[in-house]
Amino acid sequence: MAHHKLFAVDDDHRILRLLSRLGNNCGYDVTCISNPIKFEDELDHVRPQLIILDLVMQECDGMELIQTLAKRQWEGHLILLSGMDPVILRMAEQLASYNGLNVQAALQKPFDVDEMIAVLHHCHDLEVLEKEVSHSV
Repeated sequence: MAHHKLFAVDDDHRILRLLSRLGNNCGYDVTCISNPIKFEDELDHVRPQLIILDLVMQECDGMELIQTLAKRQWEGHLILLSGMDPVILRMAEQLASYNGLNVQAALQKPFDVDEMIAVLHHCHDLEVLEKEVSHSV
């Protein structure tokens, strides 16, 4: 039974299906949300260690969700996705990091599946290490 929780937020159902499959294969319980309006409620319910967040969605700007995470002082790992100009993606990454969020990757869509798998494994390993450290203190 996986105890690592991944929250994938994207309005593209094909991307969500792919992220769900990849996340499950990397040891995560995956919750997908295609309607970012439900983001805060689902965040409270799921309590993920990792969020994969698309920056451009029809219902909501991913930057708003980054601000929500920063206001909540969310301490998990964050992967940003965007099909926009790479400069915008890097600016979002810098803003999120500046606001105290732990950005592990900022990937351009379409993303390389092997790169996503590597980032997911890296985040999973970090979570295991963080749990071990917190239990030894």
